[in-house]
Amino acid sequence: MTSKSKETNRAARQQMMRYAACLIVISFSLLINACREEMPALISGTVWDTVNGQTVERVLTAQQVEALSIWLRNHTAGWRYCLVTPPAFNGFSISVKHADGKSSFLRLVYSDESKATMMAVYFNGSNMSEQPCAFRDFSPADIRSLRSAVAMRS
Repeated sequence: MTSKSKETNRAARQQMMRYAACLIVISFSLLINACREEMPALISGTVWDTVNGQTVERVLTAQQVEALSIWLRNHTAGWRYCLVTPPAFNGFSISVKHADGKSSFLRLVYSDESKATMMAVYFNGSNMSEQPCAFRDFSPADIRSLRSAVAMRS
């Protein structure tokens, strides 16, 4: 075999390996997406917030639980894995109980004029399913709509 045909064979093998790697990645992505669970219905919840330096705790009404469910369904994409230890509570947090008996919570972990970061713990749905906790950045308007859904200050 000539050196030119060896190079051609090597290039062909490398190209096949690239295609195989792409197929593996695509197959794995499809498998993960197919296995994602939908979020079980929310049946109750509690919200905590800091108002005038004091922590306020309130049980959510059925209407607020439904509004929170809608907000969560509209914000299931874009969550990323927690790669760090979750930060300490900073004031705004929501704990919920699902119809399957499991509990989850959302916590505001960072907020300024341009963005806010929420942490979700033990939520199912979209890309939150396969991880114990996930982070996502939101606009201040998104956080205001969440606070409005659970009737806490904006």
